[in-house]
Amino acid sequence: MAEEAEIEYIPLQLQGTEWLKTFDLLRGTISENMIFAYNKKGTVFVFDRAGKQLHRFNHARGEKKQYDYIFSIYGDEENQEIFIKTLCYKIEVYSLAGEYKRSLIASYPISFNQVFGYNKDSLVFSDGISKIKDRFDNGIYSYKLSKKDAGISPFLFYVKHRITNTFTCEVREEKQISSLSYTITIEPMIKNGNEVILSDFACDTIFLFDGGTKKALLRRTPAVRSTFPLKLIGVSIKTDRFILWIL
Repeated sequence: MAEEAEIEYIPLQLQGTEWLKTFDLLRGTISENMIFAYNKKGTVFVFDRAGKQLHRFNHARGEKKQYDYIFSIYGDEENQEIFIKTLCYKIEVYSLAGEYKRSLIASYPISFNQVFGYNKDSLVFSDGISKIKDRFDNGIYSYKLSKKDAGISPFLFYVKHRITNTFTCEVREEKQISSLSYTITIEPMIKNGNEVILSDFACDTIFLFDGGTKKALLRRTPAVRSTFPLKLIGVSIKTDRFILWIL
């Protein structure tokens, strides 16, 4: 007998003239009691789980301008804070009502790519800088980031001969040569409730980290490097019994 997933519908009670589109909601955060979202105009919305709008703010305009663009947000219900990735090396931290609190700045040459909550004191992120041509690379691409002072420590997950989801090519036009980069939407790291799933494309095994414990989730068959062209597979959603992945 086929199983059906339970669906929760939450009508969001927006106040004011700005709206949220479906894609905006896919890039937000849902915690136990709150919903965090933002739109392309740089406006951040905070709702309770019944859909009532609690807060709204925008620091992309006016005298309080503190960011030009929002790449991602993480709503921290436990600490009553919102972490906004505004640049590849910078995260701005606000209260739920939008009061600026501090900035977290990455130490070069690390770049914030995907950023998620890990525990009460730390975020976890994947390094967006491609190091696949660096012969001194140590195989670590995921890190923990202190929510207070941006202290960085390695997330002990090693990747040998990394494969990224960003590709670069040269374009020749007469005597000029330019470089173009392409990024596909399959990501090697996802947050699933309290779990962090790492499905780096170079690894045959997909791992799950829950409370600091590393578990083998599943194994790709055939092996990643046994096929050509390479097939990039990333986990999208995990439930108690099912995994949805994209190819």
